[in-house]
Amino acid sequence: MAILSLPRWTAGFMVVLAFFGILSVCVFAADDQVPTFKKRGDAEKKFYEEVGLAVIKAVHPTGVNATFMSHELRDDKLKADRKELMIKMEYKGPVTRKVFESEITIKLDTRNKDAWEVLHIDYKDNNSIKSANLANLERLLKQLNR
Repeated sequence: MAILSLPRWTAGFMVVLAFFGILSVCVFAADDQVPTFKKRGDAEKKFYEEVGLAVIKAVHPTGVNATFMSHELRDDKLKADRKELMIKMEYKGPVTRKVFESEITIKLDTRNKDAWEVLHIDYKDNNSIKSANLANLERLLKQLNR
């Protein structure tokens, strides 16, 4: 009996390893879709839309139908070579499909005109259920600066 249970255990272990291997490939593939401020290019509105979508996916991974509403890029009043990017987005809750509005403020260091650096991301929305995953914003900040 012990000999027959060993292959089942080994097969189960191999299935678990394969599952986690496929999962890790999916996670690394998703990282490639995050835009980077080091290579933002000339199509700024499209780039800002991608940044807004990346923030919504990081903060509310279960949110659906995220939509870019507007953006505004302002000079920082206190420091030279700094800008603030304000992005307004909408997304729907996964269960109720209620529309939520979010405001994203990204503080940027613009000393190098070709490779901006994200200093901080502020996020607010009108979702009364505080399900925002703010820990993901720190990981996203690093990805936006790669």
